Amino acid sequence: GVDGVRLLTDATIEAATRWDEGIDRAIPGDGRWGMGYVLQGPDDAPGAVFGHGGYGGSTGFADTRYGLAVGIVKGRMGGSVTGEIVAAIRRSLGTP
Repeated sequence: GVDGVRLLTDATIEAATRWDEGIDRAIPGDGRWGMGYVLQGPDDAPGAVFGHGGYGGSTGFADTRYGLAVGIVKGRMGGSVTGEIVAAIRRSLGTP
């Protein structure tokens, strides 16, 4: 939410993070996709983590299990440190 105002209902989040099968003609290969999001998370909670990476290491994701949302935007291409940044955020918050 923003300033304490919820922007999406539980039903909207559930619909957007439901695994959808099919052929992705833009990005070949296997993967779990929701409504425009890459779905991740443990096998017992697929879609609990969703988001999308960008060119050069930028990324945005949410982890619904912990109420966590992260956006990382880089100002320089190459040398991906995104994974290290995400790991540091999770360590500091005590989330896996």
